[in-house]
Amino acid sequence: MAGVLNLTGAWELDKERSQSMYPHMKLLGCDEIAALASEKLNLKLHIIQSADRISVWQQSQLGIVYRALSIGNDTIEHSSLGERKVWVAVNPDEIIVDTKFKNGRLLDTRTVHLDPETGDQVLCTVLQLTMRGHGGSAKTTRYFRRTGDVDPEIVNTPPENIATFAGLPLERPNVPGGVAAPVHEVEESEAVAAAAAPLAAQPTQPAAMENSA
Repeated sequence: MAGVLNLTGAWELDKERSQSMYPHMKLLGCDEIAALASEKLNLKLHIIQSADRISVWQQSQLGIVYRALSIGNDTIEHSSLGERKVWVAVNPDEIIVDTKFKNGRLLDTRTVHLDPETGDQVLCTVLQLTMRGHGGSAKTTRYFRRTGDVDPEIVNTPPENIATFAGLPLERPNVPGGVAAPVHEVEESEAVAAAAAPLAAQPTQPAAMENSA
């Protein structure tokens, strides 16, 4: 992975610096309760990136959401709202996740920089959502601080304890104590509305507050 940006590690949402996800969620058609609930989530990301794949375990009060995407090849995701095509491009100074779905497109661009005051690595993700039909768009910037290496307990979570799967089958490479555990992709639950993070699955309309982000 020399010469390209690699996001492997554990990252925690900086809620004070990050912009509200409310406009993003409302544009997707989420109800008021779900959109407001998205503001309350404490998000942690555990990311493993290899030459051809990026896998993310997202922790929040709603549990763990898993998403894995191919790098340099299309990943096809399926949900109750239809098919999504996702392309990941990895460059020396940025990673772009381009998700196209029936009613629109989500362009997720992320970069990493050092905080000049603390020296911490900071992941900046810019979400540009465009919806067809009513012609709306929303741009949201979020910041995550690197807290260390991925937690083996999280990336080795049994499949039955993961709330939502999206993208490629579950796999846990290059982690002490980890084993490959492929599973069939399941129908995406409304918990994926947790959306609000890099690599989180494209949000869908939550059925209730406890199943929203």
